[in-house]
Amino acid sequence: MSGVVKVRTFCFTKEEQMRCCLNSPQLEPIIVPKHTMTQYVIIVMVALLLAIPGRSAAAEASLIPGLPEGFSNNSSIEPDYSLAVTAAELIDKVKQNRRITLVDVRSPEEFERLRIPGSINLPLHAVKKKVFLEAQPFALVSNGCEWRDLESECKRLQQSGLKPSILLGGLVAWQSQGGPLEGDRLLVATYKEIPAHLFFHEKDYETIKVFDVSPNPLFDAKKLIHGNVHAKNIESLVKLVMQYSSTYRTIVVFNENGEHYEKFDAALKKAGISTAFYLKGGINSYRIFLKNTTLSWKSRAERVVTLGGCGTCGRVASEEGQTERPRISE
Repeated sequence: MSGVVKVRTFCFTKEEQMRCCLNSPQLEPIIVPKHTMTQYVIIVMVALLLAIPGRSAAAEASLIPGLPEGFSNNSSIEPDYSLAVTAAELIDKVKQNRRITLVDVRSPEEFERLRIPGSINLPLHAVKKKVFLEAQPFALVSNGCEWRDLESECKRLQQSGLKPSILLGGLVAWQSQGGPLEGDRLLVATYKEIPAHLFFHEKDYETIKVFDVSPNPLFDAKKLIHGNVHAKNIESLVKLVMQYSSTYRTIVVFNENGEHYEKFDAALKKAGISTAFYLKGGINSYRIFLKNTTLSWKSRAERVVTLGGCGTCGRVASEEGQTERPRISE
């Protein structure tokens, strides 16, 4: 089949044209001949078949063979929010000069560009080694969406007799509540876009709610990002987020390629929600991350294909992926 559908066209008879004329003084019932009705049915059926949406070649290619079950299904981990302190609570403590140390666990480069006045910069793994932190409570400060590693370290620090907490929402929440900052404030906006690997690391928490803001639901979104909710437009997103929003709820938004997030963020801010996060690069970047991660789980034999003969032993790759000795003509 060539894929081209041929459709015959038919003209009304002069009598039928007269009956169909809108300017006719009399509105008589139109009597359609039997053979003409059959032609109408064929044309309508062909039109419906051509209108059925299908997956593009690019969409089909984006399916990830061998994707492990746990990569898409959330484990519904319940976070321990007894370790959390909100930005509003922490700002209030700072204003009242209450004894609390702010420990920024971001990289030294990021800390140099932007920081909370009076905070100190330490790698997360080095916090337990600082004796001066044993004397008073302290709060761990991150970009914003991180929680898993901070919670694990906080529990270890508690077992050592320390008094840690976690700034919920990190610098994104701190800025949204009007907390003071030194340096390049525009850096906070970049923290609202979370890379694929960080989303994958945090996605299993049951308090994370994910929204697909693509014009139409993406065909593989439900498989790759379990439990996401489609919002057909900005108004729909705001309404849905308002239903799910709470102090301890993390909102993550994505679309196909990560473009035009700013208009969704502006609408959410107008509705009073200023700590939403956005999947950097959209689901396209997440597909690539999952594909590469899935590949890394495979054995070397499954991942590596040798083209041509081996420079050491002279073996060549066969069609089945095995190697065999090169044949020597006699």
